[in-house]
Amino acid sequence: MTFDIGQRWISHADLELGLGICVEVDSRRVTLLYPSAEEERTYALDRAPLTRYELKAGDKLTHIDGRVLEVTETCPLGNTLSYEAVEPETGDTFSVHEQFIAPEVSVNTPQDRLLNNQLDKIGDFQLRYETLIERARYQASNSSGLIGARTSLLSHQLFVASEVGDRLAPRVLLADEVGLGKTIEAGLILSQQLMRGRAARVLIAVPDPLLHQWLVEMLRRFNLQFSIYDDARCEAEESDFDFANDQLVLSPWSFIEHNESARAGLLETDWDFVIVDEAHHLNLGLDAQNDLDTALTQLSQKSRGLLLLTATPGQSGIDSHFSRLQLLDPDRFSDLARFIDEQRQFEDTFDLIEKLRRDEDVEGLPADIDPSQPADQIIQSLVDQYGTGRVLFRNSRKSVSGFPTRVLHQYDLPEDDTSLSVADSHRTKWLAELLKQLKSQKVLVICRDKTTAMALEHYLHLQAGIRCASFHEDLSLLERDRAAAYFADEESGARALICSEIGSEGRNFQFSQHLVCFDLPHHPDLLEQRIGRLDRIGQRGDVNIHVPVTPNTTESVRFAWFNEGINGFETSCSIGHLIFDELGDELRVCEEKGRLSDELLTRTQALREQLNQQMDRGRDRLLELTSHNPARASELIAEIQSNERTVELQRFTDSLFDRLGIHTEEGSERCLILKPSENLVTGELPFLDDGGITCTFDRDLALARDDLHFLTWEHPVVRETIDVVYHSELGNASVAMIKAKSIKPGTVMVETLHTADCPAPKRLEIGRYLDQTPLRSLITLDGRDLGTAISCENLTRLIKPVSITQSAGVIRELRPKLVSALTELDARAVSHVRTLQKAAQLSVDNALKSEAQRLAALGARNGSVREDEVEAVNQLLTETKDAMARAEPRLQGIRVVVAT
Repeated sequence: MTFDIGQRWISHADLELGLGICVEVDSRRVTLLYPSAEEERTYALDRAPLTRYELKAGDKLTHIDGRVLEVTETCPLGNTLSYEAVEPETGDTFSVHEQFIAPEVSVNTPQDRLLNNQLDKIGDFQLRYETLIERARYQASNSSGLIGARTSLLSHQLFVASEVGDRLAPRVLLADEVGLGKTIEAGLILSQQLMRGRAARVLIAVPDPLLHQWLVEMLRRFNLQFSIYDDARCEAEESDFDFANDQLVLSPWSFIEHNESARAGLLETDWDFVIVDEAHHLNLGLDAQNDLDTALTQLSQKSRGLLLLTATPGQSGIDSHFSRLQLLDPDRFSDLARFIDEQRQFEDTFDLIEKLRRDEDVEGLPADIDPSQPADQIIQSLVDQYGTGRVLFRNSRKSVSGFPTRVLHQYDLPEDDTSLSVADSHRTKWLAELLKQLKSQKVLVICRDKTTAMALEHYLHLQAGIRCASFHEDLSLLERDRAAAYFADEESGARALICSEIGSEGRNFQFSQHLVCFDLPHHPDLLEQRIGRLDRIGQRGDVNIHVPVTPNTTESVRFAWFNEGINGFETSCSIGHLIFDELGDELRVCEEKGRLSDELLTRTQALREQLNQQMDRGRDRLLELTSHNPARASELIAEIQSNERTVELQRFTDSLFDRLGIHTEEGSERCLILKPSENLVTGELPFLDDGGITCTFDRDLALARDDLHFLTWEHPVVRETIDVVYHSELGNASVAMIKAKSIKPGTVMVETLHTADCPAPKRLEIGRYLDQTPLRSLITLDGRDLGTAISCENLTRLIKPVSITQSAGVIRELRPKLVSALTELDARAVSHVRTLQKAAQLSVDNALKSEAQRLAALGARNGSVREDEVEAVNQLLTETKDAMARAEPRLQGIRVVVAT
């Protein structure tokens, strides 16, 4: 294939994009612009799924100004084409260069294929019909982006995700306490933005130690394949290094801070969405102090969407907290003094809300709130007036139920000789005995380093005869997955998973109720991370924490300080880092002496009490009201569960995968194994390589086993195979015969499928308003309507295939009558689409116009809505209605059935 600027091409992998125009080409890649969809796509030259768009004499040409002309001659013009064409009504002639052809085109229509005897298997029509129905159902869903995540359906997470993810350009600070799932909320928000076409290019910037955790979370939970951009990649790619090479980019802070050229490239790249984790460690906004702060501030200001994540928003002081809020919305947060004053008022407002909830009389309502309104409306108005509610979300353990009880088990052990190996130590023998006592129960063991973890696993497996697996940084991602899956297997899996400190990052093992701290970490946050692998919402039992302690050692001092000083074993300690920052040096002195001083213990306990009181006084209970609405979240969970339709998904994908050449076989424990066969009808599918994948439709099993893919309507394999059918010719033309007593021989039936075709950018989400469900029609050539009498499924069961010779004869003999019948059915489809358009216009008015009015009213009340948010909704309303006005019926399939 030879490419040149201005040529028109069609992607047979993405027909809905319309006609593309070549805008850039080099020795390796070609870039096409698709004006209808407002998208650019870049393809490798050696495997571009493209077909040159060329017209011949007699073909119809639609000019970009809407005129329909008839081509009389094709004239090469360099490597491009120009057409001589005539306007049939006037006889006027024109020369039209191919770049001026309208981008909305239709090729290889079902009618063309039928009349040219290019036919499919008779059952493919049924598959196409079902696929169109399921695609329409998904496009109309209001829970898009929330169904497919490998997460528990937790009320507070889904409320935050839905509230933020539904916005056109969300700019929000996620500040839930440790263990409540900020990363999951961010992933759910991002999934919605991507699936709804509101974002395409995404950057996640994280502290270096969290890089792997984010990579795994995005991949395993949300099927998002991020590419790591760091020093290693920069060195490997050299001159080819470019942030624009990938849509989803994950980068560590150190790379952004220390690599000047990479930092410049990062700032030159346009990002739709930026996520910054651990934002409290940075000085963002006007407080930027170094290259990292400055770069992330500039990126945050440029990006339409922005998520800042921190569990401790006030840790660095009110000034720093205000700077982050100002970065999110500079108009709303322009005055620090006013912001501080607002913060002082929240307790009074919360007291008013509590009285209203108790049906008590209240005084002191703001002047613009009508006291005669129902209590619920007054409460909502008070909540709306609390400004940070749309910008800041924070849930606490006190406001979210479902956490387990922690139980500490201390074991005093004799001191080991320093010359002893790990295998010969008292700790190792104690661990082996403990595992035997716990019998079949799952036990997570965490050590400080990989050397200890590997030695322990070796001893327990080979000498103590205990099934276990190791999990450490020297293993590849796949090997870690296998180890975690072996541990999660209830029937024949490992009884213990022996981890280095990396086991306390990213992975969740809430199916286990036993944690062994073989040794203790040096920092309380690491201890909290360890316990947090088990102490999570969804844990079904108490979390038992087993700690061996040798008196008068460094470990015994650390244990006493963690336990008696900060109470870090039996309670979640979100202030541990603050205490450690203050008293860490004194703790290290005590560790060296092998004894915790009474003075340090007393000071630690006093500081813990002081900080806890400060946090409780500063606990923003009004903010918690805006961060979680249990009733709304309950409705959302019910909607997600309803849309999951697991039984229907299993039945549908069984037929779909089989027809497309994906081999399926039953695995163990509610699992399914998918492998591409030699008959695969499409190219590469996401995640599905030659080795295949193991999947489950069961959410609970998917949560317990990271090695399984969670198959939902949103899984990339399901979405991609649905798109393969939709964008291909599969099932759109067939001829069959039927023999039934109730049908007179010689009767010819024409069955068609039409949809409302509306080329538009993905971000308009046309399918949410304009019903894409296929219109099925079934008529005889003499005009009888049989659509309600015979379903598509029943007809498919009754019909039989015909030979290519027989079908050619049928088409040749009946061609004029078939064309006449299709003309009649096309007219019906036009009327149907016009009815759908009217309903869609009303639907989009109700949804978007009311949303714009709500945002404007809310912004007028407390200034918490950015002006650009309201403008964006109004713009979306205009563009959506304009696009829907262009909707036309599209013939999706024809099946001709002859009775014998």
